Amino acid sequence: MDQTTALLNQLRDIHLPPPVATWPWAPGWYILIVIILLLIIGGAVFFWLHYRRKQRLKKLHAQLQAFQATHDFASLSALLRRVALRHYPRIDVAGLYGNAWLDFLDAHNVKNAVIKFQSPIGKLLLKVPYQKTPDPREAEAAEQLFVLAENWLQKHY
Repeated sequence: MDQTTALLNQLRDIHLPPPVATWPWAPGWYILIVIILLLIIGGAVFFWLHYRRKQRLKKLHAQLQAFQATHDFASLSALLRRVALRHYPRIDVAGLYGNAWLDFLDAHNVKNAVIKFQSPIGKLLLKVPYQKTPDPREAEAAEQLFVLAENWLQKHY
C-alpha cells in the first residue's frame, strides 16, 4: 500500500477551467442585435411615413374644403393635376386636357366609383373654372364634383 499511497499523493486536485469570458460574444448575438435594430428602424420609418401620409391627407382635405367654400373650381383642377403629376409620369399627365384629362382621372380612380369624371358632374371640371359665376342650377352637381375629387385624392394618398 505504500506504493499506492505514494502514487495517490502525487496526484493533484481537480482544476476547473477558467470561467467563460463574456466578451467577445458569439456571432449569433451580433446577428440578433442587428435584426432587432433593423426592426426598430423599420418600425420607426413605417410610422414616420404613415404620419407624413396622414398630414398630407389632412392638408389636401383642408385645401379641398377651402376650395369648396369659395367655389374655386380652377384651384380644384390645379390640385388634381398637381397630385397626378406627383404620382404618374409627367409625360402621361402634363399634356392632357379636356376629355383626355377626364379619361385619365377615371382610369386612375377607384374601380367601382359611382360617379365618373366623364359624367355630367365630372365634366363641370372642364366648364365651370372658366365661368365668371357658377350657374346656381349646377350647385348640387358642383358639390358632388368636390366629393368625386376628394375620393380621387384619397385614393392617391
